[in-house]
Amino acid sequence: MGFDMNKTTSLWETVISEGTYHLEMPDELVIRSINMFKRESPKKILDVGCGLGRHIQLFAERGHTVLGVDIALSAIRKSRVKAVPYPRAYLALCDVTHLPVSSNQFCLVLAWRMLHLNDKDHIDDALKDIHRILRPNGIIICSVRSTSNTLYFKGKREGREIEPGTFVIDVGGIAGLIYHFFSRQEIETTFSKYFTISSIEEKELEHTSYTSNDKKHRNWFWIIIGRKRGNGD
Repeated sequence: MGFDMNKTTSLWETVISEGTYHLEMPDELVIRSINMFKRESPKKILDVGCGLGRHIQLFAERGHTVLGVDIALSAIRKSRVKAVPYPRAYLALCDVTHLPVSSNQFCLVLAWRMLHLNDKDHIDDALKDIHRILRPNGIIICSVRSTSNTLYFKGKREGREIEPGTFVIDVGGIAGLIYHFFSRQEIETTFSKYFTISSIEEKELEHTSYTSNDKKHRNWFWIIIGRKRGNGD
């Protein structure tokens, strides 16, 4: 069994509409990361997998033009509530492997807690398309689940491993979704094809309803910041 976009979209629609995913406040690590590039004042930002729109509002309030994209229509509808007050905040329904924008358009891409929701081939395709739409020297800020993450151990216990490090996790709330978990070495190998990596840090991020009941393991993510390699298309 590999990645099935239609099935994943349907499952993620359920996760959003039923409130299994509930993160609505901007992540402090995103705020800190964006502040690092304050002097560059990125004019156009793409929020990939925008979820409930928490970072769209953050960027728009700071005066950036921001496009939020997600595969779930329910996520777009919920994000629209936060985007409406801002004339330079836009939304689009799409998959990260086929972004509906021209090449070399965006100064910064945020991919927060979403790229790991693919198998390895689709993660590579997503990074390739993010690279395409970034301007020369454009910035990527990304978080992906680590092999130390709570869900990795759930995958080992209760999931089905469909390729090394990739599981279909059949537990409440996220049953049927695909998760890939990264080692540091794999981060370096995967991301360095498209980006010059500025930093890789392992940080614990906020729990969601499907990880909060695990008291033994922590919600570890890799936080990656990088710059686009090459001059683009």
